[in-house]
Amino acid sequence: EYHDLIAVKAAETKKSALTKYLGTFDINNFKLYAKFPNVNEAFKVYDVTDTSSVNNKDNFLDAYSTNQNTNYGTGAEINLINSSDGTNRQVINFTIPAGIASADITSSNLYFNYFATSIGDINGKVVDCWKLTRDDWHETQSTWISYKTANSWTTAGGDFVTTSPAGASYTVTNANNVITWWNWTITALVTDAIDNVARSLNVLCKFNN
Repeated sequence: EYHDLIAVKAAETKKSALTKYLGTFDINNFKLYAKFPNVNEAFKVYDVTDTSSVNNKDNFLDAYSTNQNTNYGTGAEINLINSSDGTNRQVINFTIPAGIASADITSSNLYFNYFATSIGDINGKVVDCWKLTRDDWHETQSTWISYKTANSWTTAGGDFVTTSPAGASYTVTNANNVITWWNWTITALVTDAIDNVARSLNVLCKFNN
């Protein structure tokens, strides 16, 4: 399972140096750094051990008739399915670290590591990622029916909006059991989370065809 939000913010005093040179990336102690010629300092880009995220969570919601009240939040994978046998939707949450303002973000991307399909050829299928409108959904209690124990979604399968903010779509290619990355540009979702949801980003992903 891999789904990481990457946000990059350079200090104002270093921006001129960053724009003048092409740099390289280096990993040290599980941290990613950018290094630039003629700049002595290495800039930390992303910390994969982000301890400031206090409520990160993920799950998938299963519409199959016998599984609608089943929670999968402790699993190692999050399924995404749209077939005659049922639908699985992914719900994920990130806490965006303090110190990053929405005005600082030019682009934010969400990546999923796709590794197999059990429903045949999905090339050409489109996967949408939208804003999940509930921030208080529970990782180990949410199901297709409920966002937490004894509390139902307004609409079964997760409450989401498709505008304000705009979501993102990805068209599947090269998916015949080939390990690959799927990605969405979710800048609008990220800036909305910073400005309107106390830095808590909630995303629902689903097939739209």
